[in-house]
Formats: sequence, structure tokens, C-alpha cells
Amino acid sequence: MKSDINLLQKRKDQKYSGQKLAMIILLLVLFAGAAYAGITIPASARSAISLVESKIRNDIQSATGDVDNVSELNSEYQLRKQQLDALTAIDMAKSDMSSYLDAVETACPSTINLSYFSASEETMNVLGSAVSDSDIAAFCLRLRESGKFSAVFLTSSTLMEDGSTAFSIELTLPASLDNSAVLPETTDETTEEDGQ
Repeated sequence: MKSDINLLQKRKDQKYSGQKLAMIILLLVLFAGAAYAGITIPASARSAISLVESKIRNDIQSATGDVDNVSELNSEYQLRKQQLDALTAIDMAKSDMSSYLDAVETACPSTINLSYFSASEETMNVLGSAVSDSDIAAFCLRLRESGKFSAVFLTSSTLMEDGSTAFSIELTLPASLDNSAVLPETTDETTEEDGQ
């Protein structure tokens, strides 16, 4: 009988050695993938972030331009509103002026000849001639009673050679014609834009 002597130790069957190797390889692949992703993803993310950042900067700059444009439009709107208010005041003053002239015409006796009218900011001057001083007094009284004028002054009265009396009456208007009707000045840019 022979006996076999084996000086080498007998290896035990390792059931899981292939699985361990596969796990190690899998971990190495995952680590390599994570390292690759750690390098490439931040680079692509940085480029995407820089694109978004530049877009935000452009939006901010365009919004700043829009704010400037809005402030320009607002100042132009305010100027136009002032002009409209002034034109409305002028229109009202014109209609008031016609009512002032109607009051003068209604108050004028038939013995008075009116020769000149003028209007300034707060007054209206009437020049004419009358047959007698009592006609001028009646005219002034009717003007006061009309309620259209805040004051009526006979500024001059002169006896003429033909026996008539030349007179000048100053009528104070209740509202200024010019102060309420001042148009704001426009710039050349506004005038050019209106012409286009």
C-alpha cells in the first residue's frame, strides 16, 4: 500500500472568491466613474452656469434699459399732461373771454360807442365815448352788477370838443387768463418726435 503524502496543503474550495473579485472590479469601475463624473460634470455644470449667469446679466441690463425707458416715458407723460392742462385752461379762458365780452356788450347802453378792447393777465380795458357822464356811470354800474368782474374802475374820463366824453374802464377779471394758461416748454427732442 502506498500512501500518498502530499506536502502541499490542500486548498479548501473557495466558493465566494469569484464574487469577491467581481465586487472589487465593480467598486473600481464605480470609483472610476465617480472620478470621471466629478471632473466632467462640474466642467459642464460650470459652462451651463456661466451661460445662465450671462443670460441673467443681459436680463438685468435690459431691465435697467426698460427702467430708463419707463422713466423717460413718465417724464414725457408728465410734460404732455401739463400741456393738456394748460391748453384746457386756455380753452376755458377763451370761453370765459367770450362771456366777458358778452357781459360788456349786454351792459353797454345804446348811447355809448365802444372803440377798443384789450385784455392782459388779470384785467380787461375798454375804451369808448359816451354822450354824457351819466351814461358812463350807468355802464360801470351794469358791469359791476353783471357779476363777471371782480372790480370795475373808471380810469379816465375826458370831455371832447364835440361835447362827448371819452373814457377808459379797467375791468378786473376774477381769474387770470395768462397764469393759468402757461404752456410748459418742450425740448427739441420732443418736438422732433412729434414731427415724425
